[in-house]
Amino acid sequence: FIQNVETSTHYINSYDEDICGTVVPKANPLVTHGAQAQNAQFPWHGALYRSSLTELRYLCGSTLISARFALTAAHCVALEKSLKPVESDSMLLYLGKTNLKKWTGPEQDAKLEQIIIHPDYNYERFFAD
Repeated sequence: FIQNVETSTHYINSYDEDICGTVVPKANPLVTHGAQAQNAQFPWHGALYRSSLTELRYLCGSTLISARFALTAAHCVALEKSLKPVESDSMLLYLGKTNLKKWTGPEQDAKLEQIIIHPDYNYERFFAD
């Protein structure tokens, strides 16, 4: 056992007026004054697409969290007004993609084996999304 160890706590970016569960009024969901990402700068970022016979449609972003799993929001992969996932074989994941409109390389594509939706997901209130 380690004894007589002195510890301290330091909060990064603390903000005195944080209130849990409060919606920020007029929040802007878009990046403002951002910089364009370089090719292969974010290899763990994924672009999730739904494929059909006639089109490939971008749905949402995702993040690679291990060698086998990517994380995205439940509303991106759930059937409308449902807790059931869309068919995994209709989805494609492109990792490292920095431009949604064209192929710039070096993206990696992956088929989805299974879609797991959080058991507490609520499509009406977006809880556990």
